[in-house]
Amino acid sequence: MKKLLTLLFVSMMFIGLAGCGQGKKDEPVTPTGEIKTMGDLFRVGYIGFEYDIESFVIETEDTVYELTMTPELHEKLEAVDFFAEDRDEKFAEILSDYPFEKETKKADLLLSEEQLAAYVGKPGKALLDDGFTVNACFYGENETTYYVNKDYNGYTVVCDGKLVNAEDVNMDEELSNMIVKSIVPGTDN
Repeated sequence: MKKLLTLLFVSMMFIGLAGCGQGKKDEPVTPTGEIKTMGDLFRVGYIGFEYDIESFVIETEDTVYELTMTPELHEKLEAVDFFAEDRDEKFAEILSDYPFEKETKKADLLLSEEQLAAYVGKPGKALLDDGFTVNACFYGENETTYYVNKDYNGYTVVCDGKLVNAEDVNMDEELSNMIVKSIVPGTDN
């Protein structure tokens, strides 16, 4: 159990680092009212956001909103203290003049049963090669369960076998070498 908790803790540490953020827990995560700008999303609530020199993305419960990054906007965002209590208010103010350019429903990005079935019987490396990222893994005597993400959707992957190196686990490496037994939409985390 100690190993399981350690694995989960270490994997969760990396989720909220540099250029990523999570919404406030006491705010709604499904936008209400009229959303016109990226700043509006900071006011009504979100699950998370990320940005780099190419784009700014905000994720709500069922939708992903995107904006092409400009050097000027990137500079303004980087000037904000990322860990300040008023970070969201400052981001909302900066982004209030920027309408989102793309709105995608997460359901439209969800892989079909047929697409998921194509991974069964293949090494986990096929998932990683196709852009899945590993968030956590849990292992038992004869199988290992992975929580993975692709295109803002979570999936549960069960593989035959147990971790080779449970003390110093590299989840991507371990998944690469295991055979996928099943993969379904959704995760328990």
